[in-house]
Amino acid sequence: MNTPISRSARRGFSCVDAAVLVAGLALASTLAQPMLQTLRTDARLAGSRGNLRQLGKAHASHADASSGLLAGFDWEGSSGPDRPEYDYACNRVRFPLNNLEAAQYELAAILRKTTGRCGAVPNRLIVDLGRLPFYRYSHVPLIDWLDGDATSPAFVSPLDLNQQAFQGYTTRADYSLLPGGDPQFAGSGAWTSEATIVLQAYGSSYRSTANAWMPSRPNENGRLAVVPVQGGSLTQINDVSALRPQSLTSVAFPSNKAHLFEEYDYTAGLGNEGRYYADPEASVNTLAFDGSVRRLATADTNPGWDPGSTTDMSRSAALVFETIDTRYFPIYSGSQGGSRVFTGHALWTRGGLEGIDFGAGEINTSDW
Repeated sequence: MNTPISRSARRGFSCVDAAVLVAGLALASTLAQPMLQTLRTDARLAGSRGNLRQLGKAHASHADASSGLLAGFDWEGSSGPDRPEYDYACNRVRFPLNNLEAAQYELAAILRKTTGRCGAVPNRLIVDLGRLPFYRYSHVPLIDWLDGDATSPAFVSPLDLNQQAFQGYTTRADYSLLPGGDPQFAGSGAWTSEATIVLQAYGSSYRSTANAWMPSRPNENGRLAVVPVQGGSLTQINDVSALRPQSLTSVAFPSNKAHLFEEYDYTAGLGNEGRYYADPEASVNTLAFDGSVRRLATADTNPGWDPGSTTDMSRSAALVFETIDTRYFPIYSGSQGGSRVFTGHALWTRGGLEGIDFGAGEINTSDW
């Protein structure tokens, strides 16, 4: 016998039922958002670790083919009458006066050859003689060891939305979108050199330890080749002749010494909300010299030495971090309370390549 269907059953969902369903879906979506954001962040962090592994393999291959030398700018300069001549690309040659100038010309030459930016002056890559190229562009000599692209995805963390955007800004019309490129920000911590602005498109999310391109030990005068200016945001160059790629055999503790590391921790917020790697609240992906990659909390790593006083175990570098443009990283900008001072950590390891960044205490350099 057929059972009759009630009128209420035939009616389907009521307005109340629909409202409850919509509210439930909205609640589920709200609850799921943090989980989805965490999953996206975890995926991007994994992608960044993958980039560092690629870079580590490229560095290792370069060292194998270069008598153990780390990848870097290896042109050398001289002020003598027989100073070397180098192909600067774009039908130009250069005779650098010292190793710093040679490195700056080599950086521009590699990028000119890779990108073809040798045309009219407005689009031509020019050398930036006002800055050290080692910090932000240590990856450039590895372009041919990877995919031959000056804006390879391997050079940029998937979390670094700023640099991802900068990679596309390669014409004069784009300069206003680069840090320091808009004249209205000049004099407010912005870069004003066009050469510096243009190079930003070819930068990397990953920083190199300073001693990959300069000696770990001080010279006979007790000074390192380059030191951070105490209480400042710049560096002081004491010996331009000492700036050159160092040997992989100089690394005393490969599994405890950082080679490359993310310059910013973006996990608290993407875009402009990153934390500088040396901020005690930051955690960054780090490539060790043994090729391993791990995420390290800055607070758990060794603070590093004060390169201006290499024998004093009680002192660490005091780095003043200022944003390169007031549009970026407002938590460190002048409008939010001024610049911040941090210790050096992996950038200025106590003992350089002979030192330790994590997994053990700092080595004693008091007799150096």
